Amino acid sequence: MALLEKEMVRFAESLNDYEHVSVTDMGGWGPAGYWVVVRDERFGTHYEIASHCDYWDFIGGLVNHTQCFSLVPLKAVA
Repeated sequence: MALLEKEMVRFAESLNDYEHVSVTDMGGWGPAGYWVVVRDERFGTHYEIASHCDYWDFIGGLVNHTQCFSLVPLKAVA
């Protein structure tokens, strides 16, 4: 299920509580859904979170101190 705008903002704000994670970009549009790009500084990777499932998969890896293997890291983010 695609993220709503308010969910995108809430997820981005919640990720600020984690030491090795930073939100690098947010965006989207209405029916297409919204997304958050997150940098996991422990592994030097960026992930796009575009659904509730993506968010919880990322959090699962974060709290277990492992890389999130269910999400494909983004190649290059400026």
